[in-house]
Amino acid sequence: MPRHSTRYEGSEGESSWVALLLGILALLAFAGGGWWLYKRTQENRLKPIAYAVAFDVSQSMNEAERRRCIGVMNELIDSIFAESVRVKIWRYAENLREVADKYPQRSEELNSIYRDGVLKAMGSWGTRPDLPLTEMLQFVQDPQNQNRQIVLCLFTDGENHAPEQTRKIAEQLAQQDKLSAILVGPVKEQYRMTMRRSLEPLEKAQKLILFSPSDTGDAVRQLKSRLH
Repeated sequence: MPRHSTRYEGSEGESSWVALLLGILALLAFAGGGWWLYKRTQENRLKPIAYAVAFDVSQSMNEAERRRCIGVMNELIDSIFAESVRVKIWRYAENLREVADKYPQRSEELNSIYRDGVLKAMGSWGTRPDLPLTEMLQFVQDPQNQNRQIVLCLFTDGENHAPEQTRKIAEQLAQQDKLSAILVGPVKEQYRMTMRRSLEPLEKAQKLILFSPSDTGDAVRQLKSRLH
């Protein structure tokens, strides 16, 4: 007698429905996970930040040192997730010049500004950090920054031809409650004591983060811990 094959149509249909159901559940789980991650990221964003940044372009700061400073600034912009970011940039030596005032989403947006305004610039030997600090004081008091956390970045090797004037401005900055921190460096060892003395009021107010070429990573971590 010929054999008759038995087809399990019901089982095949059930398997298809189960596979479809599992696919839908997986899709919903993926979408839900993505939404949770997005919401968590938004919740973890910091309040808006305003950076006032000054680059020492005197002859004692070579290109490699300037690039190191730019790298620190890029890390701050790209690794600290804030609702919005304002970055105002100056360069200085014996004189001061404003370079840019931007609201970047990523550090790459500032590449041409760094190239033309910082790396190609060359001042003399008369380094005057009191000049950018004076502008930074006005930046802290700027009504545009009223609802922003304010961070000052003075990128320098620490040479200072105006220590008394620098200390006077530091005293005023130390009294600014809106100032979260001031990052100063990478300061060379031979200038460290003089620079620390000039910025002592900021250190007493627990706003100063003074760093050397070898501890930039620790300085960035300290700064992150002070933001919210």
